[in-house]
Amino acid sequence: MNAEYNDPDVNHRDYNPEFFKQQMAAKGWVLGSDGIYEKDGEKLSFSVDTREYETERVDIAQIASSQFKKAGVDMQVHIVPKLDWKTLESFLIGEAAPFDPDNGTYDLFYTGGSGNYTHYSNPAVDRALAAARASYDPAVRKQYYNEFQQAWAQNPAYIMVAYLDGNYVAAKKVTGLSTERILGHHAVGVMWNIEDWDIQ
Repeated sequence: MNAEYNDPDVNHRDYNPEFFKQQMAAKGWVLGSDGIYEKDGEKLSFSVDTREYETERVDIAQIASSQFKKAGVDMQVHIVPKLDWKTLESFLIGEAAPFDPDNGTYDLFYTGGSGNYTHYSNPAVDRALAAARASYDPAVRKQYYNEFQQAWAQNPAYIMVAYLDGNYVAAKKVTGLSTERILGHHAVGVMWNIEDWDIQ
């Protein structure tokens, strides 16, 4: 979410192992002899698929798996050449939307949205995103994007894992490069202002 539309009061679900333990106990899950929670003979386990050529996502998945295991959850990492949409249980996705908050929210979280991979459906989210999309007034849009964030935080579609800062290196003889915008293949790209570049 663009900084100007971000609602700082939204519950960000910060890392809190003690709260997790309390919630698991309240729901009847107990730690098994292998350190993984179980209930009614079922282990608390799930799998995440990530493509082998996306090395940063492989690393993220493996780190998350290690952290989940310490918390008592068996997260299995499947490193695959390509995603099989018919069999995967979950997967890692990347997103960057530096231009407008509609980009990266409506398509992903509106019921039937073109990028709604999880088939997420939330009437409160739909109302807020549709209303925000229908206005040009920044104040009105901020109100509805705040409503979206509050509704989404109560029933999120994803677990937000990390925000990656890209590091780019260029030869000193190349001038005119700018890092004013978010870079990366999900956003404006590394060469977004290439018309201003020069080689000395």
